[in-house]
Amino acid sequence: MEACEILIVGGGPVGLSTAIELAWRGRRPILVDDTNGVVDHPRAGGISQRTMEHFRRWGISEKIRNAGFNLDFPLNQRFCTGVVGYELAVARHPSMREMKPLPTSPESIARCRQMWLDPILAETARNYGADLRYGRRMSRFEQDSDGVTCDIVDLESGQTSQIRAQYLIACDGVNSGVRETLGIAMEGQDLGPTVSVLFRSNIRQLVSEPAERFIVLNAQGTYGNITAMDGYDLYRFIMRGPDNFDIAAFDAEASIRKAINSPDAQVEVLSIRPWRRRQMLAARYREGRVYLAGDSAHVMVPTGGFGANTGIGDSVDLGWKLDAVLGGWGGPRLLDTYALERRPAAARSIHAALNNFKGWTPTASLSKLLDPTPEGDQVRAAIGEELLEATKAEWDSSGVALGYAYPDSPIVIQDGTAAPPDDPGFYVASARPGHRAPHVWLANGRSTLDLLGRGFVLFRFDAKETRGVDELIAVAKKRGVPLEVTDIDAPAAADLYAAPLVLVRPDGHVAWRGASLPAANAMIDIIVGA
Repeated sequence: MEACEILIVGGGPVGLSTAIELAWRGRRPILVDDTNGVVDHPRAGGISQRTMEHFRRWGISEKIRNAGFNLDFPLNQRFCTGVVGYELAVARHPSMREMKPLPTSPESIARCRQMWLDPILAETARNYGADLRYGRRMSRFEQDSDGVTCDIVDLESGQTSQIRAQYLIACDGVNSGVRETLGIAMEGQDLGPTVSVLFRSNIRQLVSEPAERFIVLNAQGTYGNITAMDGYDLYRFIMRGPDNFDIAAFDAEASIRKAINSPDAQVEVLSIRPWRRRQMLAARYREGRVYLAGDSAHVMVPTGGFGANTGIGDSVDLGWKLDAVLGGWGGPRLLDTYALERRPAAARSIHAALNNFKGWTPTASLSKLLDPTPEGDQVRAAIGEELLEATKAEWDSSGVALGYAYPDSPIVIQDGTAAPPDDPGFYVASARPGHRAPHVWLANGRSTLDLLGRGFVLFRFDAKETRGVDELIAVAKKRGVPLEVTDIDAPAAADLYAAPLVLVRPDGHVAWRGASLPAANAMIDIIVGA
């Protein structure tokens, strides 16, 4: 029987990111996936600022940004009655090349569709030492107090082997077999059947102004949307179906042509995938030594692109904690905080995604939407204005990406300050304990975030402040807790962090801040879950 520290089931963006996070920290996880690793129908593709910050730490942010999407393609969002039809409104956005990072992050958003994203993540995971095994299915598992024994089937040979892991991480999607075996319920709502179609088309030649996404409405409501996948000729069409949706009778080409609304449209259907829109959250994220991450723990409608980004946040949170426990310095309660921190973060993303989805359906009557009359013009103008306002948060979602925090976590020491506003469309930088450590550019051209990740970092904004620092360093060393003290001489950073001393966790969230350190042993007991 083969032994390993951590076995990951599922090789999508979250499973691969979990493998990277662990391998980057020196662990050697094994990942099994029952596909060949080739993505023929991409889903994830919109990368948030926070996820790009994680990619930056792993050394792949520029590779992700330049993976294949046309960097000169404008990211306009167009509401219309057809790609070639009445235009209701256009939200104009710059191309990726023109887009600059916000002042609150060293990274801007990116477009890296899953057919490019997964291979980059897989290569990175292998380079850091993870063992990726495609064409393998975990058929069953059994856990005890010391580990998890897993039966692994080689799908080519049919042979079964066993892996004994100290921990098992389920990244096996919304229909997670691991979660079902554990009997963990998903709580939330099912919004009905949906179909996704990947196709090639000459849409760019049919319109005077390109758009990354066309949201098509008719007199019955929102018909569907067409998204540019590469900024050239590859597109994805998504349409909600009725409750009795019959995929066998679905005419993909005819449905796409209806959305394009032009006799000159060229449509080559590449693949069709039925799925269900769901807003669901696992009742718990852990059962013994088995953990859920990504879609196995939470699933949300894709409006906003929060799904994979939220899942990669799971990877980072769980990754440093597993590394700490396996390294002997994580306390017995540290892994309990994974669900305490990440489940509310997922609930927050689910709520934001649903609000975005509701914004696609105007409240005004659509009965005269297609009328070629002055009254029809007025209706279309009014509906366009409503849609622009209602969907603004979907594009301007830095608050969702950067503003999630863990103020109620037992491994965070609060300082009694008030929480900043939690606005999904606008991020307010704060070094309040539990929040993401703010980004500030330093004189050497590095971001404060570039100083974080390997272990705990104590930012000292006044080099003369030594009270308790030597004791903290000594106690951390004695207990094997990775800790560095970094002096920062930058007034802008000092003002933003709002304390002479700020202790930041390995995942980049603030654990404590203040003017003088508390007793070192007691402080470390808290921050490592002891």
